[in-house]
Amino acid sequence: MYRLEFHLPRRYRTEQVAATDMRRISRGRENRGFFNHNGSFNVPGGQAGQERLVVNFDPVIFLASGLDPTAREEVLDHEVQHYNDFVDLVNPLRRYLQRAVRRAPWAELHAAWRWFLYDYCYASAQFHRDLGRTSVELCNSPNAPRPY
Repeated sequence: MYRLEFHLPRRYRTEQVAATDMRRISRGRENRGFFNHNGSFNVPGGQAGQERLVVNFDPVIFLASGLDPTAREEVLDHEVQHYNDFVDLVNPLRRYLQRAVRRAPWAELHAAWRWFLYDYCYASAQFHRDLGRTSVELCNSPNAPRPY
């Protein structure tokens, strides 16, 4: 049996970073803007029989410093769409975990996390494809059944 601690701020934060840092932050994928949900999923322990499942998010939109106002607004709009996709996917995860945390085995809870990561990767890649951009995101589906 687990006790869920789910931390999600009401809104994303933005950070201005140098273009060279943007490549490092985005693992070489972006040079103008990047959204990162900064999610973590773990069981830090607790008393026997009362494990705490802790899910943390710290959503941030990184914007390259030096963008002119028009480009900055375009990049921000693009990254906000990634944030909106994230929110659309994180809410079902939260609802599932709130229900399942008392009865589901660890493997099923962890599978829910892996499916969330896959779904977000797929949504991001699809958004970029819809814009006519060749996607560099490789999304590997989990080898566990989808729990929700």
